[in-house]
Amino acid sequence: MTKLKKFSDAFWGTEFCSTLGFDTVCRRLKDGRQMVKDVEDFLKQRAKIEEDYQKNLINLTKKAGGATENGTLRASWEELKSRTEAMANAHLEFSRELNKEVERLNQFMTKQKDERKQVEDTMKKVQTNKISLYHKTIQSKKSYESKCRNCDEAHEQYLSLNSQPNIQAKEIQKSKTKYEKAKTERDQADLMYRSSIDSLDGARREWEKEMELACNVTQKMEEERIGFLRNELWMHINFISQLCVEVDDHCEVVRLSLEKCEEEADIIAFIEDKKTGTRRPDPIVYERYQQSWGGNGNRVTTLSRRPPEPLPGDNRHYDFRTMPNPKRPPPPVGVSSATFFVSEGTGQRRDHSPSE
Repeated sequence: MTKLKKFSDAFWGTEFCSTLGFDTVCRRLKDGRQMVKDVEDFLKQRAKIEEDYQKNLINLTKKAGGATENGTLRASWEELKSRTEAMANAHLEFSRELNKEVERLNQFMTKQKDERKQVEDTMKKVQTNKISLYHKTIQSKKSYESKCRNCDEAHEQYLSLNSQPNIQAKEIQKSKTKYEKAKTERDQADLMYRSSIDSLDGARREWEKEMELACNVTQKMEEERIGFLRNELWMHINFISQLCVEVDDHCEVVRLSLEKCEEEADIIAFIEDKKTGTRRPDPIVYERYQQSWGGNGNRVTTLSRRPPEPLPGDNRHYDFRTMPNPKRPPPPVGVSSATFFVSEGTGQRRDHSPSE
């Protein structure tokens, strides 16, 4: 079976007063308008999302830290912030393109609304006229049929009376007059009925002509709508692809910057900028505590002037010749040359004779 490709071949009906075909076409136009409205709402919301996203990205770059970093990593970080701001601007530009799409959709809907209204008004006029004439024709037909029955009855009555011998001539004449009047009324009803048929047929032909024209116009409108939305959605996807390309270009710049980021270079840069010196502190060595007596007879606690001795377990070699005050202190007044030492770890005094 061959598939129909034209509205003008597919939206008719056998019922004379039916408007189902045109109503179906009009419903399709309204559904198509709703589709355009849905696309418009989608693009509006997407534009708002892109605009908010741009604002959020800009705020993010402004609040981003990283001021404590230095070297090549700092440079990559600054490049990332800069490129993020550029991406934000790309999203803002995309939002503007979406708003332009919304404006085009709005203009298209307005244009099709005017065209649809013109078609609907014309079809409403011819359909109303056709239906009105149809009902008048039905009434004319009923009147004609009624007059025909009256005429037949009057004719039968006249023939019946005329065939009877005992009926007065006056009665026969009266019946004849009634029959002739019914015949005249029948003929008038017949003329009115025929006239209604002719008027209705003219209205039918006009309706068919306008219906065929309306089908062609509405089909063209549908084709324009489908093609328009297809092109707009195609452009929309192209804008998204272009946005992705721009974003990827910015990402590539950041990647190139990260390729130049080197751990060793940043370490060296930090050392050169913040170094505190290359000499390490001297070790803390053990110093022996010695009690000595001053010249006034008072006991005085002093640090030994003897060269420091290593801590227990410290096997490092110390050159005492290079240390200050290598001589031992003199013995206290009235005391032998014994030296007073504090036992390691106990704090008790011990007398050592020279023999020790």
